[in-house]
Amino acid sequence: MGSRCSIRSLRPWHGVSCGAIAAAFWKNAALEQGIPLAQMRAFLEARCAEPGIPQTVAALFAEAESRTGRIVDQGPARVYACSDPELARLVVSDSKLRRLCRLAEDRLLVVPTGDDKSFREALRQLGYAAPPASTE
Repeated sequence: MGSRCSIRSLRPWHGVSCGAIAAAFWKNAALEQGIPLAQMRAFLEARCAEPGIPQTVAALFAEAESRTGRIVDQGPARVYACSDPELARLVVSDSKLRRLCRLAEDRLLVVPTGDDKSFREALRQLGYAAPPASTE
């Protein structure tokens, strides 16, 4: 048997083909669960009967490696809805506010949670105010 894997979720896969394991990992979004590609590949290589992993599985990993990390979660943010697109464009074009928010769609502003206080202050300086979020 290959080296022991520290990931408990992998234990049920003992005796299952490498191709089936790789497909299941992909379908179950192992990457989104934080399991690194290198660890998944090592796990499969240790359990394959033939040396190395099958070409189809290697191709799956190559594709995953080319796509991994191209979209990165930047953390929580607040979304503000402007009454109209013109106001949203005014806010994102302001010299202070454009560093603190991004336009999403035509009238939505996205503000990283850590910049919310500065955003609200700069918004007041522009002559606008946003009431607190509804808790309903």
